[in-house]
Amino acid sequence: MPAVGWWLDDGELVSFADAREKALREGSFRGWILPVLVAMEEQVREERGLWVSPSQALVCPRLRVLQLTEPYYVRPEWVWAAMSGSAIHRRLADVRLEGALQEIPLRGSVEVRLDGKEVAFPVQGTADLYLPGERRLIDIKTTGKRILEPLAEHELQVNIYAWLLRENGYPVEHAELWYVQQGLRNGRVQRRLVRVEILPHEEVTALLEAIAEPLARYVEEGVLPGCRCTQKAFVYPELCSRFP
Repeated sequence: MPAVGWWLDDGELVSFADAREKALREGSFRGWILPVLVAMEEQVREERGLWVSPSQALVCPRLRVLQLTEPYYVRPEWVWAAMSGSAIHRRLADVRLEGALQEIPLRGSVEVRLDGKEVAFPVQGTADLYLPGERRLIDIKTTGKRILEPLAEHELQVNIYAWLLRENGYPVEHAELWYVQQGLRNGRVQRRLVRVEILPHEEVTALLEAIAEPLARYVEEGVLPGCRCTQKAFVYPELCSRFP
């Protein structure tokens, strides 16, 4: 099931409905006005499902399953940051450029072997910007942090987008990450375009098969994936430890 409420800095848990009611009655809830609360709820409740996506490729598979089946609470600040980035992406998607494809929905699948049988498992995502004439993919990353070096997980995401593009008939010869900071730092917008090495198609396929296997096993057999959390979860309670 989706998130059910807010996990506040002081540890208090408040349902979405109670937060909205207080904002309506008092003008705001912990400084968040009603339309912002509603927009953040919608951000949290955007379509979720069990498929391999570039943005969730390295998310613990156990956590992904439990976030679909168990109630949990989220930090409003984290949702605000995600919503701000989504708003920038939507605005850029409204720009129409000749010779460019933007916000391209892409679907593919990988074959996963489960107990001797092959199961097709979906891979899907939306590529930010593809330039067909140059066979170039650019993935846009908004951030509130200082931009130093590209993260390995972002480079993997770009390679999955490139894999999806190729699977859908769009060749990719060049790939880049464009990092841009939300807001100003010393009166400037920090931004950086970083080249990403494109991995062989077969290598990315093998990685996707490994990512898909525990999710496919859950869908086909109901077996809860093992925990692969590498950092503290950004939700309350810590679902993976709650369901050993």
